[in-house]
Amino acid sequence: MFPRLFPTSGVRWRFVRAADAVGLGRWDAGFGIYGRATGPSWITLAELSGGVREGLRTDRTSGPEPLLYRPSHLDRGLVAPDAEHLSQPPVRSSCSVGPGDVLVSKFLPPRAALVSPATPRHAPDSNCLCVLGLGPEAALWLTAVLEHPAFAAIVAMRSSGRALPRIGARELAELPLPAPPPGLGAAAAGWSDAADQLCGVQRELIELRDEAQAMADEAAPRPPDPRKPAWVPSDEVPDTWAPDQAALVHYQRQLAGLGWVPLRQFLACEPARLREPIPPARVLHLSDATGDLGFHLPELAPVRPPWFRLYADPLRPGEVLLSTLGSASKLVLNWPPTPSTLWLSDVWARLDGGATAGALALLLETSQVTWQLGSAATGAVRQFIGRWDLAEIRLPSPSAQMAAALHGLVLSLVER
Repeated sequence: MFPRLFPTSGVRWRFVRAADAVGLGRWDAGFGIYGRATGPSWITLAELSGGVREGLRTDRTSGPEPLLYRPSHLDRGLVAPDAEHLSQPPVRSSCSVGPGDVLVSKFLPPRAALVSPATPRHAPDSNCLCVLGLGPEAALWLTAVLEHPAFAAIVAMRSSGRALPRIGARELAELPLPAPPPGLGAAAAGWSDAADQLCGVQRELIELRDEAQAMADEAAPRPPDPRKPAWVPSDEVPDTWAPDQAALVHYQRQLAGLGWVPLRQFLACEPARLREPIPPARVLHLSDATGDLGFHLPELAPVRPPWFRLYADPLRPGEVLLSTLGSASKLVLNWPPTPSTLWLSDVWARLDGGATAGALALLLETSQVTWQLGSAATGAVRQFIGRWDLAEIRLPSPSAQMAAALHGLVLSLVER
């Protein structure tokens, strides 16, 4: 007598108890499945003796903003501090993070990062939550659960329906979690040791970058300020008539006179492109670069057209990659060589540093080079660099002995 509400054409459905349906407050199936995804041993943060604290809210009108951790600093379970976080002394504040704390981003999908003893003591900003009071095993377990894609779907369903889906302190405190399994002590200790070692390597890399910057400052002046009026020869005025690009041409001629070499010496010949589809593969994206010359291994995924955006030759051992995004250039040094086959798109420029690839990567991070990369960007939004403009970028030319020394130091750090 009633129409069939659930056709048998492959649609999955299940019965929900009346008591559970009333408690939902919402009747859509997705919320019923993901929002009630709990088990007999699931508990809340309160039962784990964990407290949730809001991040530090700042007012820019009251003075300079303090150095804070933001959601972008939470990277796959680890806190990824910037050079400023690592170089500045620890902050003594009740809002600062401490060992064993877990930072959680409010934005979805949530990110979580476990604070190790070597993590610089800075406070999180208002877009982060700080879970404190957990033991090492519970903190590691919470980080792993919040980073899991399936659990991210649960959080997303609970926060849906808002103009800006977020998770708040109260929601995180009441969120049901699977109980931590026994025997996590060794894993928690190993995780903390690895995080501390990574912080140590990052500090050494900062010192090495400072040495390379000091060498570049001795060899050439700092970049000019295009906002200041300056006379330039007529042959240095570009077609765009942009002041920063006129300053770029003038500065590059100065660097050429000081012996700085063009990037075309290291730029690979125009690579061949794919002309036909390939099976699911790992494609290195700009977001996979970590900021310390490394990268996260991308997942296997279908490769969608146009295929000619991919180079026909996968990533080679020892190769240096420079992003063509001049507004925020990124660098990757493929060392130690990844055992997986990685494909590259044309957002990466491929550089051959030869026997001193590490020195090349280090010199590309000097302020003189990064300023050229930002000024050489073209297009409507001035973001990406064309191949011909990239070839004109000038970089220092250290002696063979200095280049070999820098290369060895870089390799010793990235191998650790």
